[in-house]
Amino acid sequence: FNAVSQTSKKSMGGIGGARFDFGRHSAFDFSVTAYRGAEYSDRIASGYGLFPDFVKSNNLEFIGSYVFRLPSTDRFKPYFLVGGGMVHFSPIDNGFTMSQVPKSETKAAFAYGFGADFNFNDSWGLRLQYRGLVRGEPDFGLLNSTVSPFGTGVKTHVVEPSIQMVYHF
Repeated sequence: FNAVSQTSKKSMGGIGGARFDFGRHSAFDFSVTAYRGAEYSDRIASGYGLFPDFVKSNNLEFIGSYVFRLPSTDRFKPYFLVGGGMVHFSPIDNGFTMSQVPKSETKAAFAYGFGADFNFNDSWGLRLQYRGLVRGEPDFGLLNSTVSPFGTGVKTHVVEPSIQMVYHF
């Protein structure tokens, strides 16, 4: 058996975070994102064709980013961000097709993105953001398994657009 491809299922989740300003154009952003995902791996069995496997998991992202704000007005504040953190994959009981039980694992992630804050007043605003993550594909401890190999061991790009309500302290 050899894993030949691995893909992630599209999903929805929630994001929470805090942003700390430390200059006119600089801020630090820490965010936690939670979502349920599924990883699919296709493997080839000699003479038998493709066998699809999947693992459903609850995922948590912990990302810290430097935010650079572009010149703006009080109501419209565009920005770019770059940072990093980790993604924790926690398999769901009975949410997999392999004969072996997948294990939880954590992968490092590089984050980048851009967005804009649209402030309604001094306290409330709307944030439109695009964030991309580059991270390793999870293998759930099954990459070298002889029974149900899972994972390709390569990096993947994850697209995370979001709409957020913002409260300013």
